Amino acid sequence: MNIKIKAVAFDIDGTLYANWRLYVRVLPYFFRHLSFFLQYKKVRRILHRTAPLSDFYEYQARLLSEKMNISVEEAHSKIDTIIYKGLVKFFKKIKPFPYIKETFEAFQNAGLKLAILSDFPPEQKGDVWGLAPLCTTVLGSEACGALKPSKYVFWTSCKRIRC
Repeated sequence: MNIKIKAVAFDIDGTLYANWRLYVRVLPYFFRHLSFFLQYKKVRRILHRTAPLSDFYEYQARLLSEKMNISVEEAHSKIDTIIYKGLVKFFKKIKPFPYIKETFEAFQNAGLKLAILSDFPPEQKGDVWGLAPLCTTVLGSEACGALKPSKYVFWTSCKRIRC
């Protein structure tokens, strides 16, 4: 069997850097927002099993509002403040595994299309250590309306890469 690989997609978290590096930095922040994170984890567990949604962010906020007994608007605000904006500062200090950029460059030089996927907005991680410009697509699965391991996320990535 002769299979020609045309593209490679990488998950950011735990693949391009060691998760423990983030967890150590986030721990005090996590405990400061413990009740939120406990409920948010339950919401994400539901979302991991949900079919693609036309408005992922709205559904996520509705689920959290039910879990925390708060308004949908307040849930939106908490998610945005604590997750989407609040975690940005922690990623600035995370270092990728050694030789990640060289690996991406070698793949690109070999003619492969590259993609980065994340279950959170990749913008949280800046330009992902200089890797984003080397990629055909950088995609947050939330923007697809579903979280990994939904095949829809990978299909969307393939469609954007045109593989």
